[in-house]
Amino acid sequence: MKKLFQKWLLLFVAGAFLLTFVISWWVHSGLAHDSALELLRVKLDDATRQVERTQANLRTVTEMTEASALAKARALAALIAADPALLEEPARLEALRGDLDVDQIHISDSRGILVASRPANDPAGNPYRGFDMASAEQPAEFMPALKDPGFALVQPPSISGVGEYFQYAGVARRDIPGIVQIGYRPTRLAEAQALADIDNIAEAFRILAGKGGDDPQQLRR
Repeated sequence: MKKLFQKWLLLFVAGAFLLTFVISWWVHSGLAHDSALELLRVKLDDATRQVERTQANLRTVTEMTEASALAKARALAALIAADPALLEEPARLEALRGDLDVDQIHISDSRGILVASRPANDPAGNPYRGFDMASAEQPAEFMPALKDPGFALVQPPSISGVGEYFQYAGVARRDIPGIVQIGYRPTRLAEAQALADIDNIAEAFRILAGKGGDDPQQLRR
């Protein structure tokens, strides 16, 4: 009788232990799952805020770059209006290009034909003189300046014909109908765009998510 009692007692203790283990595992698994979901939500919230901050910074840099470009183009137009003779003096134009810290200067007549230009580091006097700005899609966007004295345009950055990341801005001439255009490499804007790229942001927010026996999956977006 004693042995039978001990056997049942042993089975009861073992069953109770097994039941306690199962309940404990279930509770901890549920807590771990909830904790993982909460961590995932926090990470996603952080990533969303980071994207929003980066996009806001990009907009600020873009606005500052465009405002600076238009200010330089208007300053050049004012200088030309005050002294149109400088269009025939490459050395003075080159000095102006350096003072304005731009890579190119282009000025047209009332027909949109370039009468002066100064690409950076180009020894020639006016290498693009005689170029018709209406003959190509990119410069043709500035043609309305011939009829609109208040015209101002900053084009989005694009890859130039020689494979460089370039941006153009232009305004109407003040002395006669014509176009004043500057070109430059938007280095700071390019850096801001690179930082705002979603792939670069995602690198900082790698999240491992898994449940039970499922393989963890890396979430990058």
